[in-house]
Amino acid sequence: MYQKISNGRPLTIKNTSASYHDGEAEWTILGAVQENELVNQEKEEWSVGDNPFEVVVIKDCFSDKAILPYSNIIHNSAISKSLDIKTSPGLYSSASFVLRSGEGALEDVHITVSDLHGNGEDSVIRAENVDIRGVKCWYQSGLNLRRTIHDKKRLTPELLLHDLNLVKVDHTYKVNLIRNLKTIRDAEKLLPFSIPAKSNQQIWITVHTPADVHPGKFSSVIMVSFTIADKKYTTTLKLNAEVIPSRLANPPIEYALFYLAYYDPMENSPVSRFKNGVQILAELKDMREHGLTNVAFNHRCTFSKDGEPHFSNLEPVVRLFREAGFSTKRFLYVDWQMSGWDNAILYRKKISRLKDLVSRYGFEELLVYNKDEQPYESLIQYRNTFKIAHELGVKNFVATDRSTAMNMRGLLDYAILPRDTPLRGLNLEDGGNLVLNGDMKIPLEQKGAGWISSNKNLFFIERDRLVKKRGEYAYFAQTLPIREGNTYILEYTVLKGHGSLPDMGLFLAAGGGSCVDKDIPMPTTKGVHQICFTSNGNRRLRIGASSRAEFELSNIRVREVTEHGKENSPMIIPWAYNDPQAGMELPGTYVHAYGESIVHDGYKGVCIFTYQSGGCWDDWGDQEWRPHCMTYATVGAPISTIQWEAWREAINRAMHAVSQ
Repeated sequence: MYQKISNGRPLTIKNTSASYHDGEAEWTILGAVQENELVNQEKEEWSVGDNPFEVVVIKDCFSDKAILPYSNIIHNSAISKSLDIKTSPGLYSSASFVLRSGEGALEDVHITVSDLHGNGEDSVIRAENVDIRGVKCWYQSGLNLRRTIHDKKRLTPELLLHDLNLVKVDHTYKVNLIRNLKTIRDAEKLLPFSIPAKSNQQIWITVHTPADVHPGKFSSVIMVSFTIADKKYTTTLKLNAEVIPSRLANPPIEYALFYLAYYDPMENSPVSRFKNGVQILAELKDMREHGLTNVAFNHRCTFSKDGEPHFSNLEPVVRLFREAGFSTKRFLYVDWQMSGWDNAILYRKKISRLKDLVSRYGFEELLVYNKDEQPYESLIQYRNTFKIAHELGVKNFVATDRSTAMNMRGLLDYAILPRDTPLRGLNLEDGGNLVLNGDMKIPLEQKGAGWISSNKNLFFIERDRLVKKRGEYAYFAQTLPIREGNTYILEYTVLKGHGSLPDMGLFLAAGGGSCVDKDIPMPTTKGVHQICFTSNGNRRLRIGASSRAEFELSNIRVREVTEHGKENSPMIIPWAYNDPQAGMELPGTYVHAYGESIVHDGYKGVCIFTYQSGGCWDDWGDQEWRPHCMTYATVGAPISTIQWEAWREAINRAMHAVSQ
């Protein structure tokens, strides 16, 4: 296949890619290693009809409905002569339209925009504040970030390019060809391009409203010119911007991303890991322009022979972070290896020197990341590192689950939780109840249900109650943040029961990771009941019911009666991540998950993985994971994506929600 794609030119094949030179540029072929079984297939119909071209306006450009080159039906679109946006001083706002060809190709397409003028003589948004890019559809290995799910290859709208010829797509062999990948850099402005016959090209408009612009209505003209079979055509769209009277409040929560780049002044390649200062500064400015309030910096700390930690490659990054215009409220430090964690002297010196470093640059607070995504039994092994950080006046943060976070009270300050984690009761504000969904408001099939059932036909949630039917033994279970040797009260309400059975049919069951070593009978007469138990070190609350048992329960609560002292009293601040992580080409999903809903759900921050990862450009370079890319690395400024613009829109909507 490589030989056919390169037209027989000499090839260099390396792992999942191949490259060749056509006399003008080097082209890297990506995607040939995956079979061409596509999710989306080309359609034969074409509705442009007898018209030589058509322009359709996208009503909401942050939709998960993909617009492909051969999409005959453009979802969420309208035939219109104007693009309308609503914005505020200082904001970046997006709009989009699709240029569609008829029977003939559109050649030498030029798109320009004039200044946006308001009512007053000095009321203007200059044309240089309007960025125009083409949406590039290219092949990706699937949609799921985990490649082991065995997703199918798909044509995906993602890249936002000024030079649409930077990436060529071969639809015959279903591969991508990247021009001069080793030194890749996008153009500064939109370059002329062509559109094949019976094809779509989506255009993305971003308007940056200056902070000092007065409110009002502004308008300009977008001019599109091209040729079809040597005949010249011109069409126009009005670009209307309504600037609302008040400037929006700052983002109501912390918005951050993990950033994997290491500083290397000698590096000059388009990869996610090693970057020079020019690349890092360009990417940090890009993050700031997209609404981020913070960045979680990756650093691999090493020690000298005398035990001194090395931060020589971190300090330039701290300096660039300040230069990019971020707040000095807190600095987020991530050392995935947790170097020095098993040596208290080394770890104390590491955190102390780190705190001194960020303090010199004016940061008020330092957050240190602990061991990533560990269950409680593993994370508690790092107890000493949590304590050392607190002794030095430093806060701890880590990605974990709800139960582990609650068990780490007093040690963990910021818990980065899966986005769908219910926050009610996280800090025991619900009367100290440790049970999730104890009122049975959420059915088993829905996120946040908390419970698992061994037999969903006989032991299930219905009408806000836990129902057990006769038939066979079954259990209902949930993992709780409970600790070995501590005493707890289990309280529950029986709405319908059969207390006359000899064995009563209901018990706190042992086995299967249960928190008790022996079965403890639970009364099933109507009313409120309490039983007391001491945890054996396991964390599963396991409610068992015999085959003859038939009852209905609600309001299941577990509260701790053992005193712990001060270690359990501090609040855990919840941040969100995952569902989705960064890099999925689903703009609507990001807006929904991380916009105003995240504020309403009670989260105080977001920190998802990651700005860029892996080889970025090669979706097939890793056997287990697709790259997590909000942007794509170049030797200069990063290349944006539709999901990255959606992330900015999510933050804009969160700001709108708290400003109303």
